[in-house]
Amino acid sequence: MSMRRIKFKELNPAVSLFLSDALRPGEGIVVEDDAGRAFCGIVPYVEATAEEREAAWKRLERLQEKVSQSMQEQGVTEADVDRILSEDD
Repeated sequence: MSMRRIKFKELNPAVSLFLSDALRPGEGIVVEDDAGRAFCGIVPYVEATAEEREAAWKRLERLQEKVSQSMQEQGVTEADVDRILSEDD
């Protein structure tokens, strides 16, 4: 499924007013049909701060180091992992 991008200012004024009023920090919206089934959802995107991004990169680097060390200890190569992941179940 692809996602269509549209700028907030390009929305119909009634839609942008509704979203401004309806969206709360940390919450999204699920739109239901008349039978109560989920029809679509709106999840606001909150961009991480520079500090959060830096901390995430550091956690990823530590994880990569641990995985690399563990693979070396077990004698497993990246090719082994690629082969295992590409096998059909």
